[in-house]
Amino acid sequence: MKRDPKAFLYDIIEAADAVTMAVAGLTLEDDKASRLIRSSVEREFILIGEALSKLSRVDPALFAGIEAGPRIISFRNKLTHEYRTTDHPCAGLGGHCRILAWHEGAV
Repeated sequence: MKRDPKAFLYDIIEAADAVTMAVAGLTLEDDKASRLIRSSVEREFILIGEALSKLSRVDPALFAGIEAGPRIISFRNKLTHEYRTTDHPCAGLGGHCRILAWHEGAV
């Protein structure tokens, strides 16, 4: 059974909310010092990138409306395949704030 493209958007919003909660009140230095927080944020970025990748195949027109989509997918690929050389996840796309700003505009 085909998944509704909006379900991928829901997954993305849920993951972005999780990032927001994980880093609330933290500085980038706090986040870098905590492997638990860093791992949590990385996991959510991977989920966001994977959901966008699937959305691009299921509904290319909807995906085309997400300007940062290709860049987020690329970052997801770096996190999963080039993890040793990847910058901190909150620095990878110019900070998590850009993801969250996109997320707030998408709702």
